[in-house]
Amino acid sequence: MSTDASSRQLGGLALGAAPESGHEPPRTGAAAHGPDLPVRLQVAYGTGSLFTSIFGTLPQVVLLFYMTSVLGIAPALAGAVVLVPKLFEVVFDPLLGLWSDSLRTPWGRRRPLMAAGVLGIALSMPWLFNPVVYQDSSATALHVGLIFFACTLAYSLFFVPYLALPTEMTDRPDVRTRLMAWRIGFLSAGVLTAGAGAPWIVKWAGSGLHGYAVMGWIFTAICVVAMVITLAGTADAQLASPNTRTLGIGRQLQLVRANRPFVLLAAAYGLQVCGQGAFAASLPYFIAHVLQRPPQTAGVFFLCVTGTALIVLTPWVMAGRRLSKRTAYLLASALYAGTSLLAWTYTSATDLPVMLLGFVILGIGFGGMELFSHAMLPDAAEEDRAHSGMNREALFSGVWIATEKLGFALGAGIVAALLHWGHYQVAGGQALTALQPDSAVTAIRVAAAVVPAVMFLLSMPLIARYALANRNALGAPPSCGEP
Repeated sequence: MSTDASSRQLGGLALGAAPESGHEPPRTGAAAHGPDLPVRLQVAYGTGSLFTSIFGTLPQVVLLFYMTSVLGIAPALAGAVVLVPKLFEVVFDPLLGLWSDSLRTPWGRRRPLMAAGVLGIALSMPWLFNPVVYQDSSATALHVGLIFFACTLAYSLFFVPYLALPTEMTDRPDVRTRLMAWRIGFLSAGVLTAGAGAPWIVKWAGSGLHGYAVMGWIFTAICVVAMVITLAGTADAQLASPNTRTLGIGRQLQLVRANRPFVLLAAAYGLQVCGQGAFAASLPYFIAHVLQRPPQTAGVFFLCVTGTALIVLTPWVMAGRRLSKRTAYLLASALYAGTSLLAWTYTSATDLPVMLLGFVILGIGFGGMELFSHAMLPDAAEEDRAHSGMNREALFSGVWIATEKLGFALGAGIVAALLHWGHYQVAGGQALTALQPDSAVTAIRVAAAVVPAVMFLLSMPLIARYALANRNALGAPPSCGEP
């Protein structure tokens, strides 16, 4: 990624910069590439989501189960390990976005932070599933928590500026939707690779501590390669100019909060991510104790979800054009919520075909939900830029990622709390074979089915109030606070 010549000549750092006048700063991305973006740029950008989805999937689907079933850590303590680092990120990510928006270096304002994220992941992620195991499980939990904290910091360094790029690369919402389709395609591939591949790699490597350690190293290599491809492949993307005048962080966040479309979208997305986090964290337990099948069964389920999500991306893009993004987003959310509740609540160990069908339908809803939530985000950021004249894309992405992390962490925390309430048995690190009481099985069902459905249903009134659904055709009136 490269900024224009004038921005390359600026030195130093400034927090919360804004333009010197009320006029809109020049945009170079769309002009540099004509009416559309080259496919190679779209692919290079989308590849970064292979990393973000793998890193997002492994902690959600694997880490909680790994701590309770392999390391012998109690569910409540394991839930705290997942939750606490994410709570810190809720504050850190918006500040990081604010810094990225005003950073001035010879390499632009996004690339240095993304490069630091690559280095951080390479140094920390291999040890997430290869920690020092102490006799005291509390000490082991603390060790895993510190490593996870380092991983989440590196993740933010890459992801916050990465998520800000679409708003800067083009000012056309329809082009952003196609750009998001590439991103969601790679995201789905990453979810499939991590969700389906992790159990098989663990089994292939001998299971236990060694199996998980090998799995961690393999996925670290994949993530680093994906990050480097994005960093190198978008090096010549022409981005909007940085801001040139300083506003305080309090004023910046106040203006972000005044962007009603963004607030509604972020709140809805946070609820949905919380539901997804509960679903992902409870899936290994559901497979083991409700379906009574080996962990590798998760691979088949993830194939159904992510494979379907990839197939339906083009139909969802067409639906967004015909119905508006908001209406299509509501349909996808309703489909996910209804299927989650029905397919999971009434499923037993003998209902594997019903489960497979349910996962296919979940994949349809998942594809639409991921596509439109992320396609509508740059529209909301663009609305802010058009009315305030400020380039604060990374601040918006920082708040968005903080919301995402909090949602995922709360989802995993809810699962951990339900397992604790249901008296889930951790028997000498052999949770897969431990006989669970009926209360634990009920808790697993509630975590896997009821919690995601409720979160998605709660998000739908917020989506319905989103004001930029038809901005291309109708031209939405000003809805953002102005400085």
